[in-house]
Amino acid sequence: MSEAEKYVAGLQRQFPRERSFAQAFQTFLNVPGPLIGRAISVGKNYIFGDSHEESLYNLIKPGLSLELQKLVDNKSVLLTKIHDPSPGAYVKYFPNQEYVIVYNQGLVNFIYRVCRAFVAHFVSIEGVDASNDPVNGARIIAEIFWWYEKAEAAYGPSYQISKQKILIANRLATWAEAFFLAHEFGHIFISEEAQLDIDVRAEETSADIFAIATIQLALSGKPQSGLEWIGVELGLLIFAALEELGIDFGTRHPPFAERLEIFRSEIGKRLPADGSAESVKRYAMQCDRIFREIIRITEYPEAVEREFYSEQELAVAKSFRSLVDQCADYPRGNPSALTADHMTFRHEIPKLINFGFSYVIFREVFEMALSMKRLNDQFLTDPDNPKVAAEFALAFNRFRVLALWIGDSQEPLNSLFSQALSSGAKGAGA
Repeated sequence: MSEAEKYVAGLQRQFPRERSFAQAFQTFLNVPGPLIGRAISVGKNYIFGDSHEESLYNLIKPGLSLELQKLVDNKSVLLTKIHDPSPGAYVKYFPNQEYVIVYNQGLVNFIYRVCRAFVAHFVSIEGVDASNDPVNGARIIAEIFWWYEKAEAAYGPSYQISKQKILIANRLATWAEAFFLAHEFGHIFISEEAQLDIDVRAEETSADIFAIATIQLALSGKPQSGLEWIGVELGLLIFAALEELGIDFGTRHPPFAERLEIFRSEIGKRLPADGSAESVKRYAMQCDRIFREIIRITEYPEAVEREFYSEQELAVAKSFRSLVDQCADYPRGNPSALTADHMTFRHEIPKLINFGFSYVIFREVFEMALSMKRLNDQFLTDPDNPKVAAEFALAFNRFRVLALWIGDSQEPLNSLFSQALSSGAKGAGA
């Protein structure tokens, strides 16, 4: 096993793949029985096709040089997607011209989640789905950004979206991801050309230009919808918006706003003068205006927008407190027999989380834990006071309801809300 292969194996152990539907179905197919024999031959290739990273590679492969393709074919370049929730991708270099391109599942999830919300709320499809809701859409994308800032993970509210818009979101996200994969191949190309004295900033810019040229070649002679380049634009816009909102990625890359300008300049020079460049430029400017509006609504909402958000936040806070109290004060009004109704809470809380405004619930979890600590301190100093004892019993039961729910939650909910609960219980800031 080569050093590169050992590195990949170590990553897969560190970030194991979750059991997927495909794996479960594979188990079913391996069960002996005459009734499923034909299902294997018909459905197996469909379900167990290329991995996501292989599919992205196949998109850009026609644009890569034969030398780079040979490096992949002879396993000198290994592609691996790991279940790291943070949005990122990078190249790991090894001796003897061996490389590993690591692609985080978090990058796939994050780009798609933003693209999906973007298309659902800001894109109209004439004659098919003309619905849009920019104020609510800005709120949803802002919350996706909030989850990224707090947990470096792709998460956010649920909402209605048509099948047609899902298809568009998929296409946009796929080409955004393809660009980032092509960018990593750009680093390998630079290394293979022995441009080792190039400075970091110049290398990153060169890798971006390489990615643009690769996608251009991959698309050459094929029917295009225009969504390919808009997807790349949107991918860069997403991270540029995060930077503008104050999130520091801590990488060696130039700012995404700068990368975006280089991309637009290159597209203007490379696309044919048949209206393609102007069409892409027009849609790119529309995307840019929308993201600037998202940032404005997020940072400086107008009075009517602020009123809308405030009303929604108050409603979520009230519903959350009511649900916690309902499940903590059980049976109702009998402090001596308090027991938590965990099942009801587990059934109802996902509806609130999916509605959105998770930062409100985060704040409420902290406040409830802090209240429990304060009442605990009072109870310790005045244990014979029946009112204090009853209030502490209810506060402690609220804490139990929250702790058991958080303990059973999947990431990123577990880590994020554990932080709120723990900080509140310690009397520290959330």
